[in-house]
Amino acid sequence: MCRIPKYINLFGRDEVRSIISLKLIEFLLDEKKNYPDEAMPAVLKTAMREALIDHYRKLEVRRSHEVTDVILQADAPAAIGSLPDLIPDNRTAGPEEQLLRGDLRRDVREAVQQLRPNEQTVIRGLFFRHKNTVELARELHCTSQNVGYIKRVALTHLGNMLKSRLG
Repeated sequence: MCRIPKYINLFGRDEVRSIISLKLIEFLLDEKKNYPDEAMPAVLKTAMREALIDHYRKLEVRRSHEVTDVILQADAPAAIGSLPDLIPDNRTAGPEEQLLRGDLRRDVREAVQQLRPNEQTVIRGLFFRHKNTVELARELHCTSQNVGYIKRVALTHLGNMLKSRLG
């Protein structure tokens, strides 16, 4: 099952194995399913393929809901002032709302800049450059699971920083 090139390229071999292993465990623990022995290989193959497709769809939904109009450049801090707005541009917004959005953009930029370098790389890569965990893992020379952990820690730090600034 790990020889499916499309999913290996999307997620990486380790993540594909993790998805399939989890699905296999869930399948084996589900006592309601009672298949004949002859059908078991085909049923398992279908279940594992569906798990990979579900994982792909979840990633696509997440990416479609992410902010898509910001590309932060870690190596060009002078260009930060000219970046597209983090919040979608609303031409009908009044001056007060535009001022609040500007403040929010500034707070987010400053909060991201206060993260550790590897956290900045992960946040910018996942949310602003739309890289996947495998690409970031290669860039950071770590596993995709480690990238997920760094992401969770970074989002927690960002949330705490923004709550203290805005709250």
